[in-house]
Amino acid sequence: NGGTVSIESPFPYSAEARGLLTELGIEPAKFEEKYDDSKVYKGLKSAYFFDKETFGTDRLVIGGPAPFGKQGTVSWSDFLAKTPLSETVQKDIAHLQEVKVDYLPGISSDEKKEKLSRMSYKDFLLKLVKVNPGVIPFYQTRTHGLFGVGIDGVSALDCWGLRFPGFQGMGIAPGPYRRMGFTAMGEATPEKEPYHFHFDRAGSRKGAHP
Repeated sequence: NGGTVSIESPFPYSAEARGLLTELGIEPAKFEEKYDDSKVYKGLKSAYFFDKETFGTDRLVIGGPAPFGKQGTVSWSDFLAKTPLSETVQKDIAHLQEVKVDYLPGISSDEKKEKLSRMSYKDFLLKLVKVNPGVIPFYQTRTHGLFGVGIDGVSALDCWGLRFPGFQGMGIAPGPYRRMGFTAMGEATPEKEPYHFHFDRAGSRKGAHP
């Protein structure tokens, strides 16, 4: 879409930027409502593919559990039982996803953010959560789509802002913090700007290209 659907990163827009959006006829709040059309995805399901090179066998597992705190059609334990992962790895993933634990007890929210900003999400999982190393391949590529690198190259603080598992019991206050990426900052902001922005018709305004 060449930037005519979403603008990175809405945190927060200055008066000048807001003025440009208004001049272009972009109404973020209205488009956010219009964009969320569940009919587009009717009948589609999520799936996880486990490749032979990483997991020892090629296996496609249809469906998946809901994120923490949301209703899903299958539990993490039931989902993981269909995967080629070992029982130990399955238990660690289910615990990470479903249980609330404070892995940095006794310090303030800002102190937690500071520590998380100085370690990768991979190190968070291995050194603080202490998961079995076999857990890492399951999450390793989760950051590829946004960052272009694996969880060894993305800070645990950014992953907290993006609602990765493991932080749900840590009592970290919502809000941005230094050294966070702009996208993670936006996601961590309680009243964030809408993510989707669109012209009245893609390409109908001067300078807009599909």
